[in-house]
Amino acid sequence: MIEYRPTGGPLHRAHPLTALSIALAVMVLSFALPAPSGPVGLALLGTALPLVERVPYVYKPAILLLLPIWFFAFVIHAVLGSDPGSAITVSARFHAMILVFMTTIASIDPAALTEGLIAKGFPFWLAYSLAATLQAIPRLRDIARDILDAQRSRGLKVTGSIVTRARALVPLAIPLVLSVIMELEQRSIALDTRGAGSGHRRTVLDPPPDSLPQSLFRWGVIAGVLTFAAIRFLAGS
Repeated sequence: MIEYRPTGGPLHRAHPLTALSIALAVMVLSFALPAPSGPVGLALLGTALPLVERVPYVYKPAILLLLPIWFFAFVIHAVLGSDPGSAITVSARFHAMILVFMTTIASIDPAALTEGLIAKGFPFWLAYSLAATLQAIPRLRDIARDILDAQRSRGLKVTGSIVTRARALVPLAIPLVLSVIMELEQRSIALDTRGAGSGHRRTVLDPPPDSLPQSLFRWGVIAGVLTFAAIRFLAGS
């Protein structure tokens, strides 16, 4: 359950595209760097990044997500395949990517991302889709919490045995699905009334601050990572 929190970290102060370029670079380098030292180094950097960004709450969901990956990688590669190096490599790759992307999501303001992409000439539908994706899980959590509180006030039991919890799923799931459908319809109407589908370039009133060094850094990171990945691919083939 990752959501944006204004902490004032380096990625928070940077342009949203700068943070995204770093996250994409980590994803490419996780497979391009020599194994296992490269992925392990990225995993260590990814582990330290939440502390740098002051979002330590990222560690809990990341660990819950990574535990089965670590376990099955160890069983498949180390136990069954007798190749502990591959187990370390696979686990380190997922470790680095998940922690970096979770930290990036916690550090990027969805509104700033939308305005930043539109200011750079990206289509409105793409900018809105990315921002809506970042806001989806927190919004669903808020809706589910409201439904749970409402059903509890009506006497619904949501704790106890497995049978009791299973019976509570339907009274909770149906209102959640209907609420999501209604909200999607309301958002669609609101976007249509604001000319979202007109195809014209929109004017951004308050774009996030950008600078020439950040722009050069983004293009340098993208060009450098793609060049390095291409060299590694050609050398390996």
